[in-house]
Amino acid sequence: MLEIINKIRKIGAFKKDGFEVIFVGVPIKKSENIISLRDATEKKLVEVSEVMTTLPDVGARVEILSRSVDSQELENQRARVIPVEIRELTIGGEVGALKIRNLSDKFIVAFRGDILIGGKQNRTLVTTVILAPHSEQKVPVSCVEAGRWSFMSKSMKQNLRLPQLMKLQNMAFESRLESRSQLLGHPSRRELQQVVWDNIEKRLNALKIASPTKDITKAISENVTPDMFPVPEGTTGIIFIFDGKVIGGEIYFIPINESYLKESIVSAYIDYLYYKQSKIDIKSPIGGIDELLNALKNAVIEERDSLFAERVSYVHSGSVRGFITYLKDTPVFFEFSIIEEEKQSEDLTYT
Repeated sequence: MLEIINKIRKIGAFKKDGFEVIFVGVPIKKSENIISLRDATEKKLVEVSEVMTTLPDVGARVEILSRSVDSQELENQRARVIPVEIRELTIGGEVGALKIRNLSDKFIVAFRGDILIGGKQNRTLVTTVILAPHSEQKVPVSCVEAGRWSFMSKSMKQNLRLPQLMKLQNMAFESRLESRSQLLGHPSRRELQQVVWDNIEKRLNALKIASPTKDITKAISENVTPDMFPVPEGTTGIIFIFDGKVIGGEIYFIPINESYLKESIVSAYIDYLYYKQSKIDIKSPIGGIDELLNALKNAVIEERDSLFAERVSYVHSGSVRGFITYLKDTPVFFEFSIIEEEKQSEDLTYT
C-alpha cells in the first residue's frame, strides 16, 4: 500500500463554487491483456446489439462485440474480433444480476458505479470485477430505473457513472459483508436495492428533475455536461471535495479514457448539488490531499475473496475505507471514501 501511496502526485485542481476536484497521477502500466468496458465503448471498439431468441432457457440477451486492430492488421485491412456478451439471466430477467460472457482473449474490467443502459431497465455495477478471457459470469448489479421493466431498445451500452455518494454507500455495504460472494445472494441485497431506488427519487425531487421511469441517468445528464470539467493531461485519478471536506475518489492504474474521468466528475457534481439542496450534514475529518495520503499510509490492509479474476484488498483506517482491485499482483483500480463511520452507516440506511 505504501508503494502505491508514494506514487500519487497532484497534477492540478478544478473548483466550481464549493465543489472541488483534485487531479492526481500515478505511473500506469500499459498492458495488452486488459481493457475496460468504458475504453472499448469510447474508442468505438464495441458494437452493442440485443439478441432475441426463442429458446426458453436463454432469454433476451445483449451482445457486445469489440474489434481491435494492431499495426500489422491495419496494413492488411484486417481486424480481430474481441466480443463480450451482456445479457439478462432469463426471459423474465433478474433485477440484481446480469450475465456477462467474455469471448475474447483479454481480461475485461468493469468498475463499481458503471451504468449499463438498456435491457429491461438501466443497471449499475455494485462492485468492481475483472472477467477472465473466455468466461461467463453472473455479475451483481442494482437497478437505477425503477419504473421500467420492458425492452425499450435493442441496445445496451456502458455509459455514465453512479452519483458519488451512492457509490460510496455501496462500498460501505460491501465492507460489512463477510464475503464478496454475498453480493450475489445476501438477503440484505433486497434492502440495498430499495435504498438505491429511494435515493434516486430523493435526487430527482431535490433537483426538480422529471423522470417517468425514475431513471438516475436523467439526474446525471440534466443541465450538466462533461465539457464543463477540464481534465489535465496525465490525470489517472480524481479526488472530490465538498465545501472543503474530502469525500472520496478513484485512481486508475491502467490507461483510462478522459471522457470516463469527466463522467465521474459529472456524477460527483450532481451529488454536490443534491447535498447542497438537501442540506445534508457530511462529516469528513480530512480537508486536503496531504491529510488523505497520511491517513492512507496508516491504513490496515485486508485481503478479500475474489468473485472472478480480480484480487481485492480492503483498505481501512479511522477515516478512510476503500478497495484496491488487482489483476494478479498488478493494481488496476483504487476507490475510497472518507466519511466518518457513524455517518456512513446512517447514509446506508438513508435515514
